[in-house]
Amino acid sequence: MGRLHQRKKRTVATIYGFGGLRTIEDYAALLETITIETMALENSIARNRAVTAMVATGLRLVEVGELEARVEALEAAADRRSNSDQDDAFTDEKPR
Repeated sequence: MGRLHQRKKRTVATIYGFGGLRTIEDYAALLETITIETMALENSIARNRAVTAMVATGLRLVEVGELEARVEALEAAADRRSNSDQDDAFTDEKPR
């Protein structure tokens, strides 16, 4: 049963271009695939609920991605400021 499971796993991963869930982009790609497959189903209340949940999840992914970018920008600015402060500490006297 183990080999069958592994073969099926590889086949599905190849068909959908799925390489794992390690980054926000991986999750976004999977969510996109799921949404496309769900939208192809017959219109129903269950399908519409699923799509609504996917939209909410997608919005959360975008929010997390934007927050991640903002944190990285803040960290870079803080690092530049810290380096600048250290450079000032090593000067004997500031010009007047």
